[in-house]
Amino acid sequence: MKVFHIENDHLHLSFVPEIGGKITSIRHKHGGREWLWSNPHLPHRKPIYGDSYIAKLDSGGWDEIFPSVSPDAYMGKSIPDHGDLVGIAWEVESLTTSHVAMSARTRFADCHFQRTIRLAENAIHVSYRLRNHGTHNVPYLWCAHPLIVIEPGMRLLMPTATAMINGGGSGVGFKDFLWPMMSDGKMLDLIPDPSSFGFQPYAIKMFTADQSINEVTLISADGRESLQFQWDPVKIPHLGLWLNVMGWSGCGSPPYFNLGIEPTTAAHDSLSDAQDSFSARHLLPGQTHEWEFTTRITSKSNTAWFVYYKRGDSSFAPRQAARKYHGFPA
Repeated sequence: MKVFHIENDHLHLSFVPEIGGKITSIRHKHGGREWLWSNPHLPHRKPIYGDSYIAKLDSGGWDEIFPSVSPDAYMGKSIPDHGDLVGIAWEVESLTTSHVAMSARTRFADCHFQRTIRLAENAIHVSYRLRNHGTHNVPYLWCAHPLIVIEPGMRLLMPTATAMINGGGSGVGFKDFLWPMMSDGKMLDLIPDPSSFGFQPYAIKMFTADQSINEVTLISADGRESLQFQWDPVKIPHLGLWLNVMGWSGCGSPPYFNLGIEPTTAAHDSLSDAQDSFSARHLLPGQTHEWEFTTRITSKSNTAWFVYYKRGDSSFAPRQAARKYHGFPA
């Protein structure tokens, strides 16, 4: 399988078109951190359309999901686990040092899905174009599906009291809640240490309930690096989060330790559920939908949290300083 690369002075990205257009690596050159998680138990492999994603294709990296996360069906056609795109080889349409456009023709419906990535300093600008070449309306949901390396002490920052829909999981309840505290008192904005006394594994899928936020930031445990996603909530109205803290594995291996940060068009994994709640997108014959978002990676002194903490807020613990900087109560 051929691996392609794009880079600039700050960032280096690797991707493999043959395995669903998967981005396999995002690395900041100055900090050296690899942000994308790789499954130590499930290596990258060429997909066979219809393969179980969680059993065979959940090798890590960044995938694109269309038209459903969960296996589903529409008009007599089955939709594979995690959708069409993960099981199709993509084509590279254009490639320069710091830019790549890739695309795939979907099987669920006669659609052309294109993703363009452009690097600009410490930013990854990702834009999408989806066109219906068929003769029928195409309902869909989309989400980006990057799986992120996490470590104990990392902070996941969103505005306090953001309404969250609890999508269920393992070791968690099913009540909706306000970020970052679940109904059982579990705090989700601090990545726990699995080796700590009393640790209990869990995994949870959750969604923001409305269009109230347009960014989320993950900050390294030492405060020196950050990964931020920003989007237009009109075009991307929800954020999905998959926080797996040694709570789940789909391939029979020991449970994983990773985080999915998933800007999405619907607060559902199932296309059928999105249709039932009138939140599925609909692409008419000949119609094109376009949307975009930006991922920013900072390292050392240009990380906002690190700068604030270094400006002398010594009365606050690092977590409190980070929360105060972002406008949260300490």
